[in-house]
Amino acid sequence: MQSLLLKKKEKPVVTIAFLRKYNKKKYNKLTEEALKILFKSKLIIGEKMYKELKERKIAFEFLAIIRHLGAKANYISILHLQKLGFKRSTLTETIKFLSNLGYIEHKTGAIKLTKKPWTLKNEKFMKISSKKLWIHFLLNGSAITLWNIARIIAYKKNHSKANKSLFRNVNFVEDYETMPYKLEKKSKNKRFTTIKLIKTVVKMPESEKDFDLLRIKNKFFDGSSATIGKSINFFKKGFIDIGFFYLKEYKNNLFLTERYMFI
Repeated sequence: MQSLLLKKKEKPVVTIAFLRKYNKKKYNKLTEEALKILFKSKLIIGEKMYKELKERKIAFEFLAIIRHLGAKANYISILHLQKLGFKRSTLTETIKFLSNLGYIEHKTGAIKLTKKPWTLKNEKFMKISSKKLWIHFLLNGSAITLWNIARIIAYKKNHSKANKSLFRNVNFVEDYETMPYKLEKKSKNKRFTTIKLIKTVVKMPESEKDFDLLRIKNKFFDGSSATIGKSINFFKKGFIDIGFFYLKEYKNNLFLTERYMFI
């Protein structure tokens, strides 16, 4: 007997709303079939490999797709990759680049992943395993923003016992910092505001155990302050709830404005 219950309609992997934005790109556009593959793919890349590829956005797309297609065990046709939207010239350059690094091997008309590890023992790494991250990467981001996003997620996961985590962005001259440290007791008595340079006061929690504080420095994040901003904007879109406090102090004959992001 046919069930009278209607199954919930599954959402398409590639939505019309996404395609409208994605198709505005002029160069290096993947086909819808390729996008479906990319959104299902998962990558774990160590810091060494990340530094080698961080300026090569196409290389990330390429590696994710061929790995999902089974390039770890079998050769993948270059012609098939062209049909997925990779231009011949882009493929030639990307294959040469990754071959020189030792990540892929190739023969006439086909490529395959080598056994070179993508992560090394005890090194930092980033994991790309969600459609939301891939969409951000394609529309707004870069490998650098993905690295920063992964660092925030990993930090939050490793400090899950804390109710909140705070990230401090120091706007002082041209400098910014990112070193983790515990919230000091004296910080509770400082005057925080919800809007930059406004007098509204926000009280900090009674116990310093409620917050882990991260001072935003390039040893934690990568890229320029603008790139770090793009990484933070990802969380503003609902992936993790965030908010901001500001603290203005007078130091060395100059005003220092600190921004705290809590997640």
